[in-house]
Amino acid sequence: MLAAMLCLTAASVGIDAGWQPLSTGGMEYIVQLSPDARELLRSGQMFQSDVPLNVQDIRVIRIVVGSEKLPRVDAPPAPGVIKVSALSAQNQPSSSSAQVFSAEEKPAAEPSRPWLPLTVACLLAFASLAAFVYLLGIHLELRRRYRKLLESSPAAR
Repeated sequence: MLAAMLCLTAASVGIDAGWQPLSTGGMEYIVQLSPDARELLRSGQMFQSDVPLNVQDIRVIRIVVGSEKLPRVDAPPAPGVIKVSALSAQNQPSSSSAQVFSAEEKPAAEPSRPWLPLTVACLLAFASLAAFVYLLGIHLELRRRYRKLLESSPAAR
């Protein structure tokens, strides 16, 4: 029961995170705990904040207690980085499809998927297997008939 209470208390404590670029380069990651989290910190409760993938080169981590809205400002692109946006059906930029590539690296081309040749090859393989089984059946039947003839012939006696 005590463990459930601690989990419920820890879940109710608000943890927020924000980030902003530093003037000297890199990023500052800010972890904000709600004001009622002080007592849990004194009791030794552990807190965790996951860093989003788009926040890189973190040089400063600041932990604050409060309830203000935190900044979430992405770093400007590094020199030599080109931002490429795919266009939607109405030829307007779509912010959800933006990708960043460096000047040296090119986006990997999507591999072609040769479904038709693969399907034809599989069908031919199954047809070949079926022909093999058919010919094996014919061979076994002819062998059986030949042995039966050999056993019934007068020269075999």
